[in-house]
Amino acid sequence: EVRAAEAEGPSRTARKALGFDELLRGDIDAMKQRSRNYARRQLTWMRKMAGVQTIDVTRRDAADVAAEIGRRLVTGREVS
Repeated sequence: EVRAAEAEGPSRTARKALGFDELLRGDIDAMKQRSRNYARRQLTWMRKMAGVQTIDVTRRDAADVAAEIGRRLVTGREVS
């Protein structure tokens, strides 16, 4: 099964993945830039949606973010 999958190469879905073409070319910087651009577009889109709340996780570890979400859920404060 594994040999057959390797012989077929990446699936059609995998080939559509963000950064796949850049990765194949070895252009890691372009892959990173494309990912950042996509994330920026997602944030822009989400900010326009009513009721969507975001958390800036820059320079925060997962445990800190999880604790913040938990605190805000318990106290009823909005997550921003």
